[in-house]
Amino acid sequence: MDKEYMERLIYEYNPQLVGKKVELPSFKRHLYFELLKWIDKKQIIAITGLRRVGKTTLMKQLMQQFDNATFFSFDEEETQTKKALLFVIDFFINNLKSKYIFLDEVHYIKDWEGVLKRYYDTKNIKFVVSGSESLELKKGKESLAGRIVTFLLEPLNFREYLELKGKKIEKVDYPSMLPEKEFFEFEFVEYLYKGAFPEIVNEKDEEVIRKYITELVVKKIIYGDIPRIFEIRRRDLLFALFRYICNNSANLFEIKNLCNIFSADYETISNYLFYLQEAFLIKVSEIYSKSIAKRIRRNKKIYVVHPSVALAVLGYKR
Repeated sequence: MDKEYMERLIYEYNPQLVGKKVELPSFKRHLYFELLKWIDKKQIIAITGLRRVGKTTLMKQLMQQFDNATFFSFDEEETQTKKALLFVIDFFINNLKSKYIFLDEVHYIKDWEGVLKRYYDTKNIKFVVSGSESLELKKGKESLAGRIVTFLLEPLNFREYLELKGKKIEKVDYPSMLPEKEFFEFEFVEYLYKGAFPEIVNEKDEEVIRKYITELVVKKIIYGDIPRIFEIRRRDLLFALFRYICNNSANLFEIKNLCNIFSADYETISNYLFYLQEAFLIKVSEIYSKSIAKRIRRNKKIYVVHPSVALAVLGYKR
């Protein structure tokens, strides 16, 4: 590990340390206000969610509440080591006297939870961490039992989408929207195409929107994030499976049928569905039944996380 490089990154991620003003959006996700209730409590806050939904911005907005808060992102492969994590935390505490430490994409580091547990038990430090892999943060939750609370940052909902575009409404319901029916109908179609991700809410170029979602979200997860965590032999199959789900979102499915479609074994398809779910690209819904056994046996429904993701992957144009 290059300590000089790590120190340079620390100051790049924290321009406020050298007197520079940090510009952040005034719009705040609804989760922000929930997190404020926990920011002064001892427990570690963990924020999970799909790529590009605004976890990093949310963390930086929370940071602005404090003068003694510092931030570091472990998105670069060179920084994804236990040694680097220890260096960053020690530098924050000993050199910068930080009391609030924000660690982005910490799930990439093996035994990150063990490191934080040690500091949690011996130092008066508040940690806020984030990650785009549900399973890795779940592992941390298990070993940090009683010391960590986890929050899921979903893609923008329609109300947040409208607020980001400068339109505030108390309720997203028919009576509230009826006086401006045509406006809301237009915006809802826009929301379906690009409304999940804050960065592209005001983007008008359809090709830019499609490329942003497919390249910076979907392919980054399928060809990068998931293989980093799990052993993936056939990334092409994983993408093909997800594309199939995009075209059949909200339909009932049976793993055996998917095995026939993709000429793959049951274990592979089952695992790949699990990986997509853990990366927040899909959601699986069980058929309701009072009997747990029936719920497990009966076919389930798969949903893509947001219509804009499915539309981008399938290349739909208006």
